[in-house]
Amino acid sequence: MRLSATCLTVFLILASLVPLGCEDSPEHRMGMATIAMRQGNPNQALDYAKSVLRDQPDNIAALTIKGKAELRLRQYDAALKSLNQLIEHDPENVEIRRELARWAYSKMAFTLSKSDYMKDGQLSKDFAEAKTLGHRQADWLASKKDTEIEAEFIRARLRLLDSGELELHRLHEIKKLRAMVVTADDTKVTSPAIEDLERKIRAMKY
Repeated sequence: MRLSATCLTVFLILASLVPLGCEDSPEHRMGMATIAMRQGNPNQALDYAKSVLRDQPDNIAALTIKGKAELRLRQYDAALKSLNQLIEHDPENVEIRRELARWAYSKMAFTLSKSDYMKDGQLSKDFAEAKTLGHRQADWLASKKDTEIEAEFIRARLRLLDSGELELHRLHEIKKLRAMVVTADDTKVTSPAIEDLERKIRAMKY
């Protein structure tokens, strides 16, 4: 019991030494933002980072966490704006180049997942712009001495997503073909000729 009372006394003394309001300081909030990102909580990290930036608009560390959190929350427009600001500040920042590449293939995958991708021209445009941005980061990384292999990995991921778009185009053409070739009772017609056309569509290059 005496030991517990002593510990309590020490705790109260230490607590009294903590400067009033330090828990609300930008430094404290920055630390909380960092912890939140490491723990996989981008929502909380984003809130803390924005709070820091309101007090310190030029805080690069807070802007970095903000951009990363926005990307993980698929807030693509906001994330790209934050990451571009960081690159403007430091074009040689390898970490941000990686984040921009991550933004690119995340945006590409997200765009491809849209059910109306083949009907919405804006989605195709978004896909192409993201792909261009991704290759730009890969080219930059390839020009640096220690990141050539990483650049090839990024290019491989971009090619994989690009092949996914190509397959969507092929399937779309096959779907249109099958929709055209039906009997009066809507029963699909199968024939060697149709199958040959499907094979040719699958071999198409865009």
